[in-house]
Amino acid sequence: MDLLDSIMKSMDKPPSLSQKEKKIQRAKKEFLQKQQEKEKESISKFNTQVLEQISTFINDANARKLTYEPMDKIHRTAIHELVENAGLLSYSFGTEGESRYVMIFKKEFPPSEEELAAYRRGEEYDPNAKKDDPAVESDQENDKDFKPSRDYREKYMKIVGKESGVEAAKITVPNKNFGFVPSSNKRDQRSIEETLNEIRSRKRSKKENDDNSEMQAASEGK
Repeated sequence: MDLLDSIMKSMDKPPSLSQKEKKIQRAKKEFLQKQQEKEKESISKFNTQVLEQISTFINDANARKLTYEPMDKIHRTAIHELVENAGLLSYSFGTEGESRYVMIFKKEFPPSEEELAAYRRGEEYDPNAKKDDPAVESDQENDKDFKPSRDYREKYMKIVGKESGVEAAKITVPNKNFGFVPSSNKRDQRSIEETLNEIRSRKRSKKENDDNSEMQAASEGK
């Protein structure tokens, strides 16, 4: 018997569970299994209901959006998945745990950034509200009536003159030095054989120049 065996035998065995404790653990396990089954059944019924609503929404030509009641994250996630599979758009708005809800849209009628911003603020979106807003109309009228405090035409007229700009515009001619070259002049008019022969000629010239440089360097070294 080695030292490890003696230590193991000297240690107290873990206390065994009584029949009562075993029954309690078994009851807890059964309860959790039943709860999981109920949740699965509830989610299945919920998904079926949502699919029916989505089908009705898609087939309704006049419907552009569909709003759900506030719900928990599990059910919102289920809606997002079903909506994505159906080829629709979905967004969540509201405060988590209080009034978070899902709104779905058809892809051919996506929400604008202004509409999404209104929902995120917890407001109802009215596309005509901005047009009828007196503050917006007032700003537009002010823009129309706006006049600069200084006449810049008069300022630059003293520098360049009244007619110089007009006359310069009439006689302006593109400067070929700055890339205004007809596209026809940019095309290579040579044949493939001519191009290859020129490349070979350049390579030979380069090689001869390199050889001459090496010979000159060798002679100078001597």
